[in-house]
Amino acid sequence: MKQNRFMIVTVIFLFIVVIAVFIFRFYKVSGTSMEPTFSEGDIVLGMEVGKISRGDIICFNRDGQKSIKRVIGLPGEEVDILEDGTVTINGEVLEEEYVKTKARGEVEITLPYSVPQNSYFVLGDNRVDSLDSRILEVGSIKYDDINAKIIFSLIPFGKIK
Repeated sequence: MKQNRFMIVTVIFLFIVVIAVFIFRFYKVSGTSMEPTFSEGDIVLGMEVGKISRGDIICFNRDGQKSIKRVIGLPGEEVDILEDGTVTINGEVLEEEYVKTKARGEVEITLPYSVPQNSYFVLGDNRVDSLDSRILEVGSIKYDDINAKIIFSLIPFGKIK
């Protein structure tokens, strides 16, 4: 009886490990660009990309580094950021409860900005301190450069004492 239970527990454990390895990815948050949603050192869990929607948080490749930002503009949309930091999509104000302090921040692109097909406009939740689609070096993010959609944050390891 005990051997059967041990075998069942072992099979379940191995199944969970295989699922975790092939479906989920873990990322460590670096920097303050996603505060207050995520902080430096937080460990977040991502999964296969699939369909991208406005508000999704994604991990993508940028100059050989992984970066985590929130999707604001979808392919074919027009994104504008007003002087007070208000974001509009196709002329409609975007409600952003996750942003503590509205700010236009540094903008190198021409606004309003038309998001290319198969690409996404991303911003950090900390608009004052984020290297995102407002900067030419980042620009819009191609779908093929997206590694994962972040589904939730695990224990904030950077905060454990």
